[in-house]
Amino acid sequence: MAISGPIAISMESAFGASVLAFPGPVDPAPDWDRRDADGRPAQAVTDDGVPVWQVRVIDPTARRGQSEITVKVSSTTMPMIPELETAPFTPVVFEGLTVTPYVRDAGTGRGRIAYSWRATGVVPVGGGTSRRAGGES
Repeated sequence: MAISGPIAISMESAFGASVLAFPGPVDPAPDWDRRDADGRPAQAVTDDGVPVWQVRVIDPTARRGQSEITVKVSSTTMPMIPELETAPFTPVVFEGLTVTPYVRDAGTGRGRIAYSWRATGVVPVGGGTSRRAGGES
């Protein structure tokens, strides 16, 4: 039986206990096939019309040069990563995590395996307190 499409994977199997997210609001994931009124890429949406967001994280267990990744999160509201008063990054876990391996060529003629990460949610480990006034916890 061949595997087709995204593969469900646990946080522990993919990254260990957690990854480190850049605090603050996250960016909309661009849909390179659609443009908004200003000519910029429109925000990507799922087949069900749910907006897709990009969460940049650092995997502290990754080999050198492969530690920063982007996970696309499908959510009707923009995920907000709280700032911790004691650290520059916030430990988070992803809910509904999937991975899709693919071959990336980059015009070299020699492909390498890359991964597309998606999730249905992102949650700070143990909560977190925002440094900004009026910020969400």
